[in-house]
Amino acid sequence: MTTVTDRIEGLSSSVALKAPVKAASTANVTLYGIPNASDFDGITIAADDDVLLVSQTDSTENGIYTVKTGNWQRRSDFDGSGDVVGGTHVFVTNTGASTSSYYMVDGSGSVSIGTDNITFSVASINTLGSVSSLFSGLSSEDLIKYDGSNFINTKTLAGNYTLSGNNTLSGSNTVSGGVSVSGMASIPDASELTISSGVITPTASCHYVATEGGAGSDDIDTITAGSDGDLLVLRASSDSNTVVIKHDTGNIITHTGSDISLDDNKKTALLRYSSSVSKWVVISGPVASTSGISTSVMKGRILYGLTIANSASDSLHDIDISAGASVSEDGSSVIELTSAITKQIDAAWAAGSNAGGLDTGTVAASTWYYVFIIKNTSTGIVDALFSTSKTSPTMPSGYTIKKRIGAVLTDSSADIIQFIQTGNVFRWKTAVRDVNASNPGTSGVLHTLSAPPDTIADISASVYNGTTNRFYCLVTAIAETDSVPSASIFTLQSAHSATAFYNTTYMSIVTDSNSQIRTRFSASGSLDNITIITLGWTDTGI
Repeated sequence: MTTVTDRIEGLSSSVALKAPVKAASTANVTLYGIPNASDFDGITIAADDDVLLVSQTDSTENGIYTVKTGNWQRRSDFDGSGDVVGGTHVFVTNTGASTSSYYMVDGSGSVSIGTDNITFSVASINTLGSVSSLFSGLSSEDLIKYDGSNFINTKTLAGNYTLSGNNTLSGSNTVSGGVSVSGMASIPDASELTISSGVITPTASCHYVATEGGAGSDDIDTITAGSDGDLLVLRASSDSNTVVIKHDTGNIITHTGSDISLDDNKKTALLRYSSSVSKWVVISGPVASTSGISTSVMKGRILYGLTIANSASDSLHDIDISAGASVSEDGSSVIELTSAITKQIDAAWAAGSNAGGLDTGTVAASTWYYVFIIKNTSTGIVDALFSTSKTSPTMPSGYTIKKRIGAVLTDSSADIIQFIQTGNVFRWKTAVRDVNASNPGTSGVLHTLSAPPDTIADISASVYNGTTNRFYCLVTAIAETDSVPSASIFTLQSAHSATAFYNTTYMSIVTDSNSQIRTRFSASGSLDNITIITLGWTDTGI
């Protein structure tokens, strides 16, 4: 919850010094791909290097950039309002015959990035004042920021660092990049918090929590404050009192999808604030269990969101997925999609929204495709894909955990059929007549429904007795016994003493691995008929 300034996000709202860059340009540079060394005074530039452009033909393009194999990006401390002023200094770590180690933005006052012309002059070392006194006593891990009046050491670690021995980070510290900790690293406990009308207001990243008025049990509904990515560790202050973290009552979502209890001071909960949903998400903590029930039942459970829908931009080929979170299918992690994403079924998978989503091959007609959210456990990036495999999609490189969140069906033109989802219930926008058979005979007949394999299909089944005065019909799942229908065991029956009558029923039935069910008649004539319309399905596996 402490505001931290680091060398990636910018030094202050009136920046005096910028974090170093690798090289400065000597010519106009195309802001795409890896540049020639000749454009940077002979310095070889690689992807993800930070560089300073001072020679652009369009001087509004000058500034600090991060080089990419595709489109370059302005570095995040040089891309917004308040990031740059006249007199801002940039240090260059690698120079040649035509470049300098220090550059300064010309002029005075604020600079509007992308609008104002930005020019640089070579800055002498004296421009920075007394460098020896400014940096006295600082190590290479320290960083200076200017708060408008003073230079301050913010102790920010960025890049790759190793902390060995016993180290304590207190106050405002940001650790970014790759950090290896050997020995002991700790987050000190702050003062005890007391619940007030279901609310706590943390002041640090770790707190003991006391019940209001010493009550035996008390609820936390709401946690005030919170910036995106903030982490918070909570523990009960006493074994005698139970602190209950409420699920989705206020601004908290738990990893179990239900309330969790801290009923002794050895139990902890780790929460992360997600600005996309304006909620604290419990990502680790105790899971309630009773005799015979393992906590492994949480594997693959959707905590909230992750609803799929035909995209308005291209309803026949694109699927929108809402923000949400789920426990991964292997139970190893929570997968949180922090913002909605759109994936294209008719294009090969590519990272990001409005990009291809098919794991392999090309989209086929009249085929079920399963929708997954996937996570790269090295980078933390969450994406989505389509696969014909319900359990083993072809995962992109680096993506190792997944959760199936639904299924879509293509028609004879390989277009996605329109549907509506509510929770784990799916409905076709237009019901599908899957069976219309006359004189079905008296043996069991298999029918393929427009519902995914191994789900619960919701159907309307009708019989018509055009020939036989009375017959009975059984509609059963393939796994059920293929029984002969009779007056004592039937799903539908025709009229008793006349022909040309319909009888209809609505029912839910389990499909097999081929999306099939079975019907069987006690008698059948040439004009006797059965019709089955599939309305939708319920997917109990998501």
